[in-house]
Amino acid sequence: MALPDIENGRYELRGTLGSGSMASVYRTWDTELEMERAIKVLSPVMARAPKVRERFRNEAKAMARLQNPNVVAVFQTGLAEDQPYIVMELMDQGSAGDLLDKKGPIKAKKAVKIMVAILDGLAAAHHIGIVHRDIKPENVLLASKGNAKLTDFGIARLTDSDSSLTRTGMAMGTFFFMPPEQMENAKEAGKPADIYACGATLFTLLTGIRKGKLYDYGVDHEAFEALPARLAAVIVNACQPEPEDRFESAEEMATALRNVFQLPPKKSQSRIDDSTSVSGRPAPNRFARVIALLAAGAAGAFTAWAAWTLFLGT
Repeated sequence: MALPDIENGRYELRGTLGSGSMASVYRTWDTELEMERAIKVLSPVMARAPKVRERFRNEAKAMARLQNPNVVAVFQTGLAEDQPYIVMELMDQGSAGDLLDKKGPIKAKKAVKIMVAILDGLAAAHHIGIVHRDIKPENVLLASKGNAKLTDFGIARLTDSDSSLTRTGMAMGTFFFMPPEQMENAKEAGKPADIYACGATLFTLLTGIRKGKLYDYGVDHEAFEALPARLAAVIVNACQPEPEDRFESAEEMATALRNVFQLPPKKSQSRIDDSTSVSGRPAPNRFARVIALLAAGAAGAFTAWAAWTLFLGT
């Protein structure tokens, strides 16, 4: 499949990053902004299926809503030669799955750093009502600076929108990374399903294993023998068979992983502009608040001086 003409040749083809039956991802050069981009294009066959086109649109919409440093950025979406496309941030080191295939299991501290970044991005997604439902090493992209970012929200569920794209009783995702409830009914898979997938992804990065039922493994299972006990405990907690027995949130799991290697806490990434309070009302400018306090202090001092003068005068 060739790259379709987008915006009269704005994007020059520089190579193919990946290709499958559903879509292809190309490495391109944006001639207008003079920088590299990745472009995901739905295949001509799949582009003729309305449900698939809707899922593709859903992916772009979910990623665009996030705008988080741990989620691959989306810059543009549209149609070219009747093929839907998404223009995205280029992650030039491939996926964590690629790294695993090339070099085998990843060292514990590096794997934990990758997953902490993914959990930070996932927390932002959950905060605005997006459940990913397909977290796995292939959907964790890496950049040359060591950054890890979450991608491929193609089967994500936007909890505040119509979920008719998923039929009741339909399983969607990748088997090893799916918890029991998602295998039974993807339509009802919620945030705990993503927690499970993060635990399974970390386990695969550390061991290379992606077969079996991880939720049946206890912390004493032979698969965990080579791992630090605290790290094994985090994975087992994340991959409990019952959703309510897992970490309560992506933030909680990320904190547990940070504690294993004493990694620094997450930097604040508040979306609230300094000019707006949490309630939505304009917040006082910080400088203005300082001036107001100083003014109040000066007024108080003047009042005390006036009272003292009056007292002496009497």
